[in-house]
Amino acid sequence: MRLAAVFLAAFLYHATSPVSQQGDSRWTVFTAMSLLREGNVDLNEYGKEIEASGFYAIECVTGRERRYPIHSLAECPNGRLYNFYPISISLLATPFIAVQWGLLRLLPFSAANITHPVLRGYLSADPVAGSPIFEIVAASVFVALATMLFYRVALRYLDARQALFAAFVFTACTPMVSTASRALWQHGVLAVLLSAVLLVLPHASAGPLLALAFFVRPTAAIPIALFAVFLLRHHRKQAVQAALWGLPVVAGFVALNYNMYGMPLAPYFFPVRAGSTSLGMHGNYLEALAGTMISPARGLLVYMPFLLLAPFAWRNGSSEWRRMAGWIGVMALGHWLLISLHSDWWGGHAFGPRYFTDIIPLLVFLTIPAIKVRGKAFLGLALLAFVIHFRGSHIVATQIWNVTPVNVNADTSRLWDWSDPPFLR
Repeated sequence: MRLAAVFLAAFLYHATSPVSQQGDSRWTVFTAMSLLREGNVDLNEYGKEIEASGFYAIECVTGRERRYPIHSLAECPNGRLYNFYPISISLLATPFIAVQWGLLRLLPFSAANITHPVLRGYLSADPVAGSPIFEIVAASVFVALATMLFYRVALRYLDARQALFAAFVFTACTPMVSTASRALWQHGVLAVLLSAVLLVLPHASAGPLLALAFFVRPTAAIPIALFAVFLLRHHRKQAVQAALWGLPVVAGFVALNYNMYGMPLAPYFFPVRAGSTSLGMHGNYLEALAGTMISPARGLLVYMPFLLLAPFAWRNGSSEWRRMAGWIGVMALGHWLLISLHSDWWGGHAFGPRYFTDIIPLLVFLTIPAIKVRGKAFLGLALLAFVIHFRGSHIVATQIWNVTPVNVNADTSRLWDWSDPPFLR
């Protein structure tokens, strides 16, 4: 009963937060609807919408030839139009899109008189006009699942009341609410999988979860590798079973990629990607390392200041927690080094430390014992983070910061402007 209450409370908080960050995710609902209506994952039936978007994140595949970016439908006369971003998000979200679509079609009233076009489209069961809300509702389901799973993890180390507080911190005081549920990003889905891994380890069921994590977001390679080494060192039998259980997931996505692209991995998963941002050593790497940690616009410690209490957690954690926390600390370090290699380390138009959103379950796990031993200090820093992320998920001006007074992608010095941090807009 308590698990259901945690899920419902998290879902309602996230689903009713009004800010939408639909950008890279804009074709996830369209792909899901293509699967539901036509049984395929191409977007050829949405040519009008694709043209209106300026062909954002659209690739053309003809046989084994791929073109990206494209600028007109004429460039893809006999090919298939696909979303550039991972197909796994649409596949996993399809049941939640289908439920919304089905229920909305049963509404006993007409939404024609509603003035807001997106809300009118949503209540009219129009997945095109209402796609931002379809996304937020589906993303909120993922985040609510992650919150429920993390609550179960916290119960291993805290009493019920403290675990509820840990779940609150996880879901309301982090980018889980200001990023993960603002659109159908990859981040929220990966957070579900990593929360589930924390719960089931060392059971072999971690295998398919970790395999799926890679096809959700390739940066998951860091925790995947380290969780695998953890299992090999401490639970060898389960490690072998986990690998075997994960093989069908890998085989399924490899087969899908061969069908779509004629190769085992989609182009999105390549470190260097023509026509898009890439991973690699760049001239601003030191700035990226600092910026992802302390920038007023993207710094992890600015947006999740309670992480500063993690050293107290280590000192007071149980032996069981310490054994896992040591591995997770290395994962967090590796993730930081990896995301700083990204040529747009600030995450484009976003709010806060977007690229850290993937590993929020791991980061909050590192603070669990601090909730017991630094209760008042932790509460104060958590409430500060709550206010920051509440504004990021409720105040549209915090998103407009990305383009005013000048586009942050064109003037990255704004990332360091303490006189105008996004969360104070």
